[in-house]
Amino acid sequence: MIFVDIAIAVLLFLAIFIFVGTRLLRSHILKKANTVTPLQLDSLLKQGKEVLLVDIRSKRSFNGLLGHIEGSVNLPAGELEKTLKGKGLSDFSDVRVVIIDETDTFAGLAFYNRLKSCGLSDSCLLLGGLAMWIRNKLPTVRGEEGSKE
Repeated sequence: MIFVDIAIAVLLFLAIFIFVGTRLLRSHILKKANTVTPLQLDSLLKQGKEVLLVDIRSKRSFNGLLGHIEGSVNLPAGELEKTLKGKGLSDFSDVRVVIIDETDTFAGLAFYNRLKSCGLSDSCLLLGGLAMWIRNKLPTVRGEEGSKE
């Protein structure tokens, strides 16, 4: 019986440690990354600023229920290396690149770091990702045709 109590306590401790630890790690990493809030991005887009929106979610998510930000390009995180080998992003070295994920997850942070290391110095993450964009009641489009939501 004591063994079961100890096992439960250890599992509970590990669960709390993992939950809090990943949040603290994410918070620490985000402090080092350039970010833009959804409202700041919306303002940049309305001002007509040149911004490359790179949505790193899967094609299914990009065209799915939540849709995507109008004008964004779908480049799933797993395809970045192939695109970089083809020099597909070299034309954007002077353009602000905004990385969009579901939320600002580790995949988005890894993508951000990879772009920075490739010389895209004006890269940033959309803080809170598409989830925060939608939470701010900002528009998205769905499907490949981009019909407004």
